[in-house]
Amino acid sequence: MPRVAKFNLLLIMIFMPMNALNAHVTLTFFSRDLGVYFPHAFIEVSGATDAAPQQPVLANYGFTARALTPGILMGHVQGRIESMDDGYVRGSQRHFSIELDDAQYYRLMALIEQWRSLPGKSYDLHHRNCVSFVKTVAETMGLSIQHADNLMLKPRSFLQEVATENAGHIDTDYHPMETPLTMSSH
Repeated sequence: MPRVAKFNLLLIMIFMPMNALNAHVTLTFFSRDLGVYFPHAFIEVSGATDAAPQQPVLANYGFTARALTPGILMGHVQGRIESMDDGYVRGSQRHFSIELDDAQYYRLMALIEQWRSLPGKSYDLHHRNCVSFVKTVAETMGLSIQHADNLMLKPRSFLQEVATENAGHIDTDYHPMETPLTMSSH
């Protein structure tokens, strides 16, 4: 390798952000129990892709009814993908995480857009709710879900069962990001 090329490579390595050398995206599954809030399940993505390591992502997504009305108990209502604020996320239970490669991350973003674009009355408390959203995410990312279908109204229990079924493939230790990331706008 010519001396100039070696020098240029050295400069790139010195000035390249550290996260560019180890870019990855972490997908984390959360639940929130009763209290002031309804039970809820949602996901968070954090990190950076290999394709764009200088553009960190930090966003969370859950599927819920557009409005909390008695109609939720009677059938289909308008649904939406929503993001929770930092306080809500901090007050929720983190169950497990998996690392995503770029292809999985882009597949996840496409899946979120599919759910965001569901037409009409897309939310159904018993058949298409926050738990079915995180179930679809988990299955799309390759996690096994064999024994959790009877827990579709119990976000915490559902995610605990998914964690048990996938114990060898998930990270159950919490490693919060050490540097603040900007919120992804989706």
